Amino acid sequence: MRELIRKIIVALILIIVMMNSQLLLIISQANEVIEEIMEESKINPLYEINIEKYVNYNTQNEKGTLLQIDLKTGIEYEEEEDYHPLKLMGVFLKTPKIEDKYPTYVEVIGKATKATNGSDTAKDFQYTYDKEKGELKIVTENKQDENGNLYSDKVDGAKDAYTIIFYYDSDCYRDHQVERNLEISGFVQTNIANNKETVRKTEIKQNYTVTEDISGLVSTKIETSEIYNGYINSNHQNGTKYKTEFIENLTIDISKKEIADEIVINTQNNFMNKNEETMDIEEIIYKSTKINKNQLLSILGEDGYLQILNENGQILRRSK
Repeated sequence: MRELIRKIIVALILIIVMMNSQLLLIISQANEVIEEIMEESKINPLYEINIEKYVNYNTQNEKGTLLQIDLKTGIEYEEEEDYHPLKLMGVFLKTPKIEDKYPTYVEVIGKATKATNGSDTAKDFQYTYDKEKGELKIVTENKQDENGNLYSDKVDGAKDAYTIIFYYDSDCYRDHQVERNLEISGFVQTNIANNKETVRKTEIKQNYTVTEDISGLVSTKIETSEIYNGYINSNHQNGTKYKTEFIENLTIDISKKEIADEIVINTQNNFMNKNEETMDIEEIIYKSTKINKNQLLSILGEDGYLQILNENGQILRRSK
C-alpha cells in the first residue's frame, strides 16, 4: 500500500513539473511574440508624393489629360533599433480617376533605388498596370551579388525615387478650367531581410485639387553650381581678369515624346543683379557640353537626333 501511495505522489509531482514547464514555455513564447511586435513597430516605411504636372493637351495628333507625380519611398528605423537590409520595396497604388475614368496607360521612370539596393540611377525594379482596375504595382528588389550578399549599407535619408506619368484619353480633356479632385491611395510595403523576413506596410492616402494646368508636356529646369565671388570682387576692385567658372545643369522633361516631330529649347545668357534686373551677358564662354546618352536615346530613339545651334542658327554640334 505504501509503495502504491509513493508511486501516486511521484506521478503527481511529475505532472506538476510538466505543467509548470509548459506554462514557462508558453510565457516564454508569448514574451518573444511581444518583443517581435515591439521591434517591428519601430520600423516604418515612408513615402512622399508631389504633383509635377497636370496638363490638358490638344496636339495635332491627339488630345487628352496627363498627370505626372514624383514618388519617393524609404524606410525609417527608430533610435537604437538594429538595421537590417531590405529584400524588396513594393508600392501598390489605386490610380486617381478623372471624369470617372482610370488612366488608359501608365509609365514609371526610375530615378534612383538608393534605399532598396543602393543604386543612384535605379535598377532591378519592374511595374505592372491593370487599366481595368486602375491598379499600379511597382516592385524593387535587393538582389544578391555574386557572393550571395545583399546590399546592406545604412544611408540616412536614402530614398527610392520614381516619376510616374498617368495618361488619360480624350474624354478627359477639357479646353477650359474645371476643378478636379485627384485621390491617390494604396500602400508601400517593405520586406526586411531578417531571420523571418518581416513585412511592414504604410497606408498611402493623398488628395489633391487641381484647376489650372501645372507645367507643360515639355518643361525645363536649370540649376547652377555655387558661384564664388572672390574672383568677381578681385576683377571689380583690382582690375584683374580672372575667369569665374560654373556648371549649369539643364534638365529637359518631355512627358509625351509623341507630341511633335521637333522640339526646340531656347536658352539665353542672362544674369540677375541685386536689384533683380535681368541683364544680357556676352562674355560667357561655353567650354563644354555633356549629354546623358542613354536618356537621350530613350526619348529620341535610334532615328532621332539632337542639334546644338548658336544664336545665328549655325549648327555647333549634332548627335549621330
